[in-house]
This record gives sequence, structure tokens and C-alpha cells, in this order.
Amino acid sequence: MKNREEDYSSVIMNCTTGIRHNPRDARSYYKRGLAYSHTREYTKAIEDFSMVIQIDTKYTGVYTNRAVAYNHKGKYDLAIQDCTEAIRLDPRDIVAYTNRGVAYAIMGKYDLAIRDFTKALEFNPQYSFAYNNRGIAYNHKGNYEQAIWNYTTAIEHDPTYVAAYTNRGTTYNDIGEYARAIKDFTEAIRLAPQDMMAYTNRAIAYNHTGEYTLAIKDFTQAIHLNPQYAQAYNNRGLVYNHQQEYDRAIKDFTKAITINPTYVAAYTNRGAAYNNAGDYVQALKDCTTAINLDSRYAPAYATRASAYNNTNEYDQAITDCTEAVRLDPQYGPAYTTRGIAYANIDQHDRALTDYHKALGLDPKDVRAYYNRGKAYYQQGGYDMAIQDFTIAINLDPTDARVYYSRGDAYNHRGNTQEANADFVIAKRLKAKSR
Repeated sequence: MKNREEDYSSVIMNCTTGIRHNPRDARSYYKRGLAYSHTREYTKAIEDFSMVIQIDTKYTGVYTNRAVAYNHKGKYDLAIQDCTEAIRLDPRDIVAYTNRGVAYAIMGKYDLAIRDFTKALEFNPQYSFAYNNRGIAYNHKGNYEQAIWNYTTAIEHDPTYVAAYTNRGTTYNDIGEYARAIKDFTEAIRLAPQDMMAYTNRAIAYNHTGEYTLAIKDFTQAIHLNPQYAQAYNNRGLVYNHQQEYDRAIKDFTKAITINPTYVAAYTNRGAAYNNAGDYVQALKDCTTAINLDSRYAPAYATRASAYNNTNEYDQAITDCTEAVRLDPQYGPAYTTRGIAYANIDQHDRALTDYHKALGLDPKDVRAYYNRGKAYYQQGGYDMAIQDFTIAINLDPTDARVYYSRGDAYNHRGNTQEANADFVIAKRLKAKSR
């Protein structure tokens, strides 16, 4: 039995013969255009559909199908023009509304996209594709409740709709409902075991739930499916970095950069890994490269500032963090890093202000709690220091430094028993990390 590619090749060959005998055979151009679209030869498809329009301006479906090809070629304005003409010719052309909605969504015109998807659903309330894409538009607008409702409705009408599971899972990731996200990605993978994005996004969810081994396994599977998938290497590197496996992290970030030499985040993340590994020269070099590639990427400045802190160049660190905050006032790590720099030049009030800001943006910032506790300690605020150190320990009970610091604070409060208990834990953790 012939496969589809062979069938389309036969259609193309037969239509070409027909056109040779009759250069104004609109039907042959149209059928060949459809075959070219199926074989992803969109330029040829557009040429054939354009010939149809020259021969017969009211040929049913030609504007809609040329619009699909234009969308695939990234010519969204032309796709919108064709869909609009198709709708003028047939106000009930569901495919035209849907494809115009897709073009609007890609261009960031989400309200117009939602309007078109809604119109398509008026004609066909069971059209899963329109629900799914309307969900994407709502997600981009930050209306996660509506996005999830649309994805769920798409799944209800088509329980095998892989993209709807993946998209709903991604939205669950966005709102921190990682268990639900994992469930959706797992179903997507069951339905489509080769779905690289489902593995990638499930790995991101696993990373957030602290299931690092499973995250690495999924990123590795995504890489197996596409060895040139730079983002998967970068994301796996982040997990290795978190686990203090800096050599592996650096290797993954390097691979991502090799695949994509302009990958700003990968340079920044490799800089962070080098910084954690104590190679501050390379850390500074990588972050500077990231800034040269994109001077508006706030994390690169904040990461370089961390390296400057480690080389005792506190003024440089403050300058970089201030620039990061200017570029992105919501980027919490920049405030924490600047606070550390201020603390090192004995400007503890400024340090505390920055730590407060960081924790207002991210109440789970362990580094901010630890360093704010140190700042309180320096000012004699032992009770507040103990409180911050305790929160840091609850968030991450594996850092020996925090137990040592809380033990010192307990000693200053005269709580010898509590202090000694902390010192014992700190020594055990330090010995374990060797």
C-alpha cells in the first residue's frame, strides 16, 4: 500500500501533466497546491494557489488554503488578507476564521485572535482546534482560568488531542500547579511518545517539585529525540547546577551554546555555574558575552554581579545590579545580590532594603533570608536573624552555613543548647558534602 508522501507525489505529477496540456486548468493548480501544502512545500503551494486566483477569483477555498501556506511561511499579514477575503466570499468559512486567528495570535493581537476563534466556534461548537488556540491566546493575555477552560473543552471534544494536554500542562506550570501539569504531560507522552515538548515541560514541572532525577531523565529523553535541542541542554544544565554538579552543568550549557552561539541565557547560566565552581574569571567572561549579545538581559548583569561580589569588586557588583533592576524592576535576584554587595561595604541598611524588596518579589528566596539574617546579626538583631535563618533552613535544610549562622545567633542570645544542636548539624552537613 502506498504511503501518503507517494500519494501526494502522484497527485503533483498528474496535476503537472494536466497543467502542461492546459495552462489555465484552475482545478489542477488547486489540487497540486494542496499536495504541495501536505508535503510542506509552501512556496510552491502559494504559487499554485495564486495561479488559481488569477484564473478564477471565486474558486472555493483557495484563499483559505493560501492563507495556511502564508502562515507556515511566516507571512502573517498576507495570511490575514487572504482569510479576510475568504470570509467575504463565504462568511461561514470556519477554517478562514481559525487561520486568521492563528495569524493574529502569532502577531500578538490576542483580542482579535480570540474574536476569530469565538466566531469559528459559533459555527462549530465542537471544534477542538479553535478551543485549543483560543486557550493559547487567553494564556498569552494572562487569563489562565479561561485558557485552562478552553484546553479542557478541547480535550472533552477530542480526548486524544495531544497539543491541548501539553498546552494545559504549560499553563498549570505557569500558575505553579505542578502536579496537574505533570499529569497532563504524562498523558500527552502516552498519546505521543515522541512529543519532545511534553518531556521538556514535564521536566520543568519535576524541577519545581524537587524531583531532580526525574527532571534530568525527561530532559535527557527530549535530547535523545532531538540532539540539537539547545533549550533541553540548557534546562538540564540548570538542574545539574542546582544539584552542585557544576562540571555537568557547564558541559550542558556549552553544548547549548555550540548549537546556538547566540543563546544569551545559556551564556548567563554557564557563567553562574562557573561562579558556583569558583572560576570567577570565566564567570565574568560568560556574563559579559551575554550582555554583549543582549544588553537588556537583566539576569546577565545580576549573575556577573555575583561574580564581582566573589572577587571583592563590590562597586562593580552594585553597578551591575542597579542596571539589572532598571531593566527589570521585578527581577528579585538582582536585589539580593546588590544587598550582599552593600553588606560587604558595611551599608547594612541599604542591604536590608534590598533583601526586603527581593523577598517581596519572591517569598521563597533562600539566599535573601540567609543574607538578611546576617544583616540583622551584624546590627545586633539576633531574634530577627534567628527568624530568618530558620525560614532559610525550612526552605533548604541542606546548607551548613545557615546552621552555623543560626548557632552563632543563638549563642548571642544565651541559648547554648540550641546553638550546640545547630553546630552539630552544620558539621554533619559539611562532612557529608566533602
